[in-house]
Amino acid sequence: MGADVYIATDEDEAWPKQHARSLDLIVCTVNSHKMPLTEYLGLLRVYGTFIQVGAPEDVLPELDAGALIGKGIKIGGSMIGSPTQIEDMLQLAAGKKIKAWIQTVAMRDANRAIVDQDAGKARYRYTLVNESNL
Repeated sequence: MGADVYIATDEDEAWPKQHARSLDLIVCTVNSHKMPLTEYLGLLRVYGTFIQVGAPEDVLPELDAGALIGKGIKIGGSMIGSPTQIEDMLQLAAGKKIKAWIQTVAMRDANRAIVDQDAGKARYRYTLVNESNL
């Protein structure tokens, strides 16, 4: 996808220490209450920002206030940006030729897609489409 580095949290048990204080910003799309929030915050540099955009069905995990206070971390959330921010982001994506990574699935296979999604098989988003659009 063009990244210089990525963190495979399911494949590398040492990721929290290996990548500690390496990021300025995390935009978290995780929608599970089981996410390792404290470990994610440990990835942020001093005055880093954590923005939650995924919406867990349950509450977010507990976190240690020291993870925020010690580094001056800011936490926020967003469902969507302002119209100006959306336009700016779309212009940036178009200018950099960024395209979404999706898998299209026929509507008739929606149930299978849900099962596969729950099993973690989606890479990276499923998009349900009418068969005439496949």
